Amino acid sequence: RLRSELEKGVTALYSITKVKPMGFRAPYLAINNSVLDILEDLGFIYDSSLENSISQIFNRARPLDFARRSIDEFHISSFPLLHLPISWHWFRNFGAAYSSLGVRLNLLLNGYAVLFFHSWAFSDAPHKRGIPKRASRKTGKAFSIQLVKFLKQFDNAAFHRLCDFSEGKQ
Repeated sequence: RLRSELEKGVTALYSITKVKPMGFRAPYLAINNSVLDILEDLGFIYDSSLENSISQIFNRARPLDFARRSIDEFHISSFPLLHLPISWHWFRNFGAAYSSLGVRLNLLLNGYAVLFFHSWAFSDAPHKRGIPKRASRKTGKAFSIQLVKFLKQFDNAAFHRLCDFSEGKQ
């Protein structure tokens, strides 16, 4: 079933963009060896479903061995020492100061930062009963304005696609 869902996703993305997806980020960052096997079979060259955060450090049931795989792993950047991710959720709910400091520290310590934002954060998400307010808070135009301001702080930085850094061990 999982293989079928991933194949349908690849087909749908290709039919819209005319570009075959090269990278993957698992929903809820729930990556495992079975998913990686399928991604390799489908020709993906990188995954970005891991982070050096407290939640993944303690919830990793089986280690993932990327050394034997033809797929690269790019960890999502986390705030040094705190091991909290720098992502859409923290950006919208903690504000740009948290993310800005986290990115600056990652650039200083690692020379790069890997961030992710969900596409739905760019559209106005109405609050719905049963869904935590933090999921719809500051989405749409408010999020876009905050993100543009945030990115302007890094006018000397270069922005790249992860596939440009993959060794493409295919």
